[in-house]
Formats: sequence, C-alpha cells, structure tokens
Amino acid sequence: MSWIAVPLSVALVVQAAPAWRASYEQGLALMKSGAWESAHRELERALAERPGEALSVPTGEVQPLDYLPHLYLAITAYHSGDLARARAHLADADASGVAAGSRFGGPLLEHYRILVSAQAAPRPGPPPPGAIDLDAVRSEARQPGVLSNEEIRKLTTDTAVRCGLPADLAASDAPWYFHYELGLELARRGDPQRAVDSLLAAAERKPQPKDYARMYGMWFVRYHPYLELASSHAALGNWRCAFNALQISEKAGEVASDDDESFARYRSLLETCRVNLGERVE
Repeated sequence: MSWIAVPLSVALVVQAAPAWRASYEQGLALMKSGAWESAHRELERALAERPGEALSVPTGEVQPLDYLPHLYLAITAYHSGDLARARAHLADADASGVAAGSRFGGPLLEHYRILVSAQAAPRPGPPPPGAIDLDAVRSEARQPGVLSNEEIRKLTTDTAVRCGLPADLAASDAPWYFHYELGLELARRGDPQRAVDSLLAAAERKPQPKDYARMYGMWFVRYHPYLELASSHAALGNWRCAFNALQISEKAGEVASDDDESFARYRSLLETCRVNLGERVE
C-alpha cells in the first residue's frame, strides 16, 4: 500500500468542529492509512459543505489548517485509478490557485501534475530525425557500486524529501529532477556507476538540457545531464561513452563558450577523452 505524508492538525475530530472540517480531517486521516476511496468520499462531503479553498484557516488550535480539498481529491482519485477525476480535480486546484501558495500543498500539486500527466501520456513512437540518441551514452560494461545499500537508501530518501517528493516514492515514478539531483550527489560521493544510471534516467525523462530548468515551485537548476554523464563515464574509464556524451552536449548547445567554468570542464574532458581514444585534439 502506498503511503503519503498528509498534514494532520489533530489526531481526533472534536465534536465542536464544523461538519466540513470533521469530514476534511477524516479524509486526511484515511489518506494516511491508504484508504483512498473512503478518503475521497469524506473529502467530497467537506467540499460540498465548504466549496471555497483557503490557507491558514483558524481551527482554535496551535496550527491553522490549509483547506485544499481539490488537491487531495485529485490525489485520492489518482491512487484509486480514476485518472479522469484526478485530472478534473487538478484543474480545479489550478483554477482555485490556493494549493500553489501552500508550503506543503504546492510541492504536492506539482508532483501529482507530473504523475497524472505521465500516466496520460501516449506511448512514444520512433524518435524523430536529429533526436538525442541515448544509446550512444550507455555502456554494457558495468562496475560495482561504491556506496553501501544502506547509504543508497538514505541518500535516495534524502533526495526525494529535498525535491519535495514522498520519501517512499518509487524511482520509476520519480520526475527527472529527482534522478538528476541523485546523480549529482552520487558523483560527488564517488559512486560513478550509480551516478551514470541516475543521470541517464534524468535524460530519458528530460532529454533537452537547459540553463535554468524549473524543478518545482520556484526552484531552478542548471540542467547539464550530458556534461555530467561525460564526467561520470570518464571516472569509470568509459571513454567512448564519455566522448559521445560530450558530442551530444555540443549539438544540444548545453554549454556556452562564455560559461567559463562549465566550458573549461567541457574542454578538459574532451581533451582527456580524445587522448584516451587515440584521437587528435582540435
């Protein structure tokens, strides 16, 4: 059963609470236990009692309540397998604009937009002419990982939380920026084989590099997957894959010549690759 973190302001619903709040908090509690359809019914009752969403609704307790029924209805519909209802409630959440301003709800909204759109996406056909060929940066030779399984579990969880994602999110469901951030961290920690795997997963989900790629909310990142792939392949001695990654980087316009640090890195890697491949450096 999939688990999702849900902000619960109280453990029990007090009798004095209005009907919408009792249903809303019961819906959140049911979500936490994975009872998605029951949670959906309670949230629908709350929405019928109080249609307007709002942030920081006073509850008479220490912690005010962000009232975001459309967001949570979208989540319960998604986990119940009803993508049409999930898309409709996400559209309502977008139209309301309240969830996007919530510290907790904003990242969840972005995350479920990605999940729902991925489920709705058509199966890809053959790549168009000139498309990025990721097979050129895959290596059949694999080296063992460096970090322990426990270190990998902790690093994966920490990366998910830092990216505003559920801590137990399956890697196959994670967006490109989770894999990119994980790949960078694996490279920094000296585990280049796993770094290559994560960076390839990022490039599969988002092939085009970008200097200021939006991750979620107002978090932007310099997205240079092919330069990072070249670096990790070089660390493994996969010189042909590293060289191919640099060629993709050049064709995609990933690194500009006026970007002193990244361009110097690109040139240094290119020279090292060509030396190791026995090719002349131009």
